[in-house]
Amino acid sequence: PDEQLDTMHFDFPRTLGDIDLRVVPDDRMGRALELTLYPQPDVPWPLSRYVVLEATGNATAPGEPTAVGLWVRGNSCWGRVFWEFEDAAGERFYSIGASEGGWSVGDWECNTFINFDG
Repeated sequence: PDEQLDTMHFDFPRTLGDIDLRVVPDDRMGRALELTLYPQPDVPWPLSRYVVLEATGNATAPGEPTAVGLWVRGNSCWGRVFWEFEDAAGERFYSIGASEGGWSVGDWECNTFINFDG
C-alpha cells in the first residue's frame, strides 16, 4: 500500500488493487507491461483501486529532458495514470500537481485518464 495514495483525498478514497502484471509482446513497442485488475468484492463503492509500479533501478535520461511520456493502450476504463520521478539531485516531480498534500490540480482536460480504446 501507498500511504499518500490511501490518504491524500478525504473525498476520493483509494485502496490497493489486486493485479496480475506480465510482460507481453507488442507490435509497436516490442514489449509491454500488461496489467489485469481482478475483482475485489470486499472493496466497497466508492473506493477506487490503485497499483504502484516501481522501477528496480535507476534510469539515465540523456541530455536535458523537458517532458516524460507513456504509451497506454486504453480500454475506456477511466483509470488514471500518475507518476513520480526523482532526479539525480533528489528533486521530485509529480504528474498530479502539487507535491505537498498530493492535490490533483491542472488536469481539467483529463489527460491522465484512460478515456479511450486502443
